[in-house]
Amino acid sequence: MTEYANQHFVPQFYFKNFSNGSRQISLLLNECGRVINNAPIKGQCSKKNFYGSQEIESQFSSLEANYSKAICAALQIAWDGSSPFFSDQELAWLFEAILFQRARTAHQIAKTSPANMALFLRCFRDYLEHEGDDDLVRYIDDEQVELVEDNWVSALRGIGIALESVPLIMDLDLYLLRNQTDYPFVFSDAPVVFLNTYLRNVKNRGVLGLQSPGLQIFFPINPWTAIMLIDRDKYGVTFKQSMFYDIFERSDISKINALQFYHSMNGIYFSDETYVDYVTDLWRVHRSKMKFVRSQFHLRSDWLLDGQPTESNLYHCFEPQINYKLDLSFIQCEPIDEKQYHFSHRNPEIVAEHKQWLDEMDELENKSQKKITSSNE
Repeated sequence: MTEYANQHFVPQFYFKNFSNGSRQISLLLNECGRVINNAPIKGQCSKKNFYGSQEIESQFSSLEANYSKAICAALQIAWDGSSPFFSDQELAWLFEAILFQRARTAHQIAKTSPANMALFLRCFRDYLEHEGDDDLVRYIDDEQVELVEDNWVSALRGIGIALESVPLIMDLDLYLLRNQTDYPFVFSDAPVVFLNTYLRNVKNRGVLGLQSPGLQIFFPINPWTAIMLIDRDKYGVTFKQSMFYDIFERSDISKINALQFYHSMNGIYFSDETYVDYVTDLWRVHRSKMKFVRSQFHLRSDWLLDGQPTESNLYHCFEPQINYKLDLSFIQCEPIDEKQYHFSHRNPEIVAEHKQWLDEMDELENKSQKKITSSNE
């Protein structure tokens, strides 16, 4: 590993889409704005066995091979007019790749782990209170107990949830954005960015859930192509009858690139030193407003559940939005006021089907565990 390696857990095939097959790439460090040209791609990827074992990483490599095929298909479809549309398998891999890449990064672990640990500790505390262990409850209430877990455990839990949840985003409209300017798309150490312009005024709860109305997802896949997933009911676009949009405005490219700066942990990557001045200027414009946004955990006692007051506290974890308001020339949206917000799913039928599938999987797993227990007795 080099001294400037970000270890941000993006596969090498993804880097090479931006480096035109080269083994080097350019890197801007968020903290100081220093640019490192010709950074070895291998040095930017995760260290060996970060995810716990070689066996797990081998399984991830198999998944990445599928995801590479899907992203290559997207690039070919975007730029080759004679290319066939995605096969059903390629399309499924593409949506899976998006959630997998979001879940696997160090950025995602750092963002979600503190809130998860606070939630787990609170659950443990309430269990102890129920069991009458007042001494340990007191230690927890006095903040003398801290719950921690290895990064690889956090990563695998998030990845597992992500892979189970792919159907929840497949109702979003898929667009391939084709960059026709001389400014390239860049990417960060967490390149899959979730946003919700429609609900950007809602601050006290999460609006980035996979079935949130108004969800937007941006994922650059090379300097001239980006994937955009949006909720068709909440945004107006002039190209709804096509899955392609050609961007000719430099300002739109810079706004999409700004998402990468605000949703990053250590650095921004770009194709080569030709674009040093452009990327550095972007960093100067946004650096004072860039901040790392962590998930939050709250105990809620004043909320209604199914329209009724609750007898005890509600545990509430959510991920706030990044500190950036996206305003693209080719997307129209009227954000609603926070007072107008009412929790709902974008597609309740998909949510119900997904829940039924999870319940069936749990039932099969329980039956399997019972068989194993019986055979060992």
